[in-house]
Amino acid sequence: MQNSNETQCQTIQIQIDSYLDGELQADQQQLFLAHCGDCSDCQDELRIARVIHDGIESLPVLDCPDSLLHGLHQESEKPGFFEALSQLLVSMPVFLRYSLPALLVAALAVGLGDFNFSQQPQVAEEQYSVEEIRRALDDFNLAIEYLNEVSQRTEVMIGDRFLIAPLQDSLNASMQSIQDVRNDPTIDDPI
Repeated sequence: MQNSNETQCQTIQIQIDSYLDGELQADQQQLFLAHCGDCSDCQDELRIARVIHDGIESLPVLDCPDSLLHGLHQESEKPGFFEALSQLLVSMPVFLRYSLPALLVAALAVGLGDFNFSQQPQVAEEQYSVEEIRRALDDFNLAIEYLNEVSQRTEVMIGDRFLIAPLQDSLNASMQSIQDVRNDPTIDDPI
């Protein structure tokens, strides 16, 4: 079981992207900044996320010709099953479009007419209060939000590992080579 500090750190770290995008409300932002001021782990996470965020923000926007983008979009424009079905229904005459669902319902009713419902096992229905249902929905929505945030954080971590770290290594190597040149005593040697 996690202690409250770990839980608070997870909550704060989930909010990092929202903070950097300016999406936190004033009270949330105050709590966020207060926690980051006291927690070195969250400060590190915020620092790394800010480097990535600023790096992405500073990337140039490329101007691609429409003809190049059109070729890319053609491959992704293949309609899916439901889109193709929708196009088929729209292309049908109106009387057929409205009679088709009625025919399907009638066929289903005839098929179920032979089904003996009395042989089905009786399942006791549990009654839930409105408050229990509301609490379950709130928990479900919280879980979905958490999974979305974890997904975003995973993208950030992958970006850090495969984008930021190699860039930092390259910059560090460049800075080291400049430092090596400055510290090389043979450069100022008049001989």
